[in-house]
Amino acid sequence: LITLISEEKKTGLILVSGAMGTGKTTTAAAIVSEKIKKSGLLGVAIEDPIETLLCGLHGTGRCIQLEVSENEDYSLALKRSMRMGANILFIGEIRDAITAHEALKASLNGAFVVATLHAASVMDAIERYSMLCNEMHQHANPIIAKSLFMVTHQRLKEVNRDDKVVTHHVSLEGYHIQSVAAIKAKIKDGNFGSLI
Repeated sequence: LITLISEEKKTGLILVSGAMGTGKTTTAAAIVSEKIKKSGLLGVAIEDPIETLLCGLHGTGRCIQLEVSENEDYSLALKRSMRMGANILFIGEIRDAITAHEALKASLNGAFVVATLHAASVMDAIERYSMLCNEMHQHANPIIAKSLFMVTHQRLKEVNRDDKVVTHHVSLEGYHIQSVAAIKAKIKDGNFGSLI
């Protein structure tokens, strides 16, 4: 994952999905840290509450961390981040339509956005994200298809009684270009049942 993401791709949306307690935030934070380090750009991490310390220098890049408060939700923090000139955004969790929509707008406006989302599979993550975005914008699927760079789903697999490892299922980038085009066409048409 990190190798694929640390390439020169500057914009787009990455969804890190899974059930509660499967390390979504840890994976997303590692992606953001590596991207900031490789690019030397400004990142903003928005969480409620802060789970992973990202504030500070990462190579020649820098990350500012914002904790969402009672007076400010994710969408307002995202808007504030874009005004700061952030190139890389980390959204601790997409919980509602407004946050999903603002994440999509940020990726369309040139930001590299990494967000976590509760979902049962890659297909479920894409479908859930689409449903949230479509609450704000009726024809969001073509925009999602254009913006989506990667969706990963992870779960913990027990290797013995005391240890667990994260397993990933990745979709979109990393596939042959014709496959990516076919996947994006299905997302654009809302044909989620045939994604996998």
